[in-house]
Amino acid sequence: MFGLPKKPEKSGNMAKDRLKMILVTDRLDNSNNMLELMRQDILKVVKNYLDIDESDFDLQICQQVEDSGDETPTLKAEIPIKSMRKRR
Repeated sequence: MFGLPKKPEKSGNMAKDRLKMILVTDRLDNSNNMLELMRQDILKVVKNYLDIDESDFDLQICQQVEDSGDETPTLKAEIPIKSMRKRR
């Protein structure tokens, strides 16, 4: 119930994590322009099947910690659904 207080993360580790994220972003050529193009493509496809709220659509690349402790870049999309469309 009452565990030992967590040790604060060392600034070196924090800087290393930030650098990893920058390198991942650079490797993926994750410019704002690319994310916007992906956003438009994803919206185009999803709108064929769902009525969505485009104003609250959120697309981002972040780091996910795996069970092994490794960090993996992950594409996350939050798309509010208003209703399902009938199949054409």
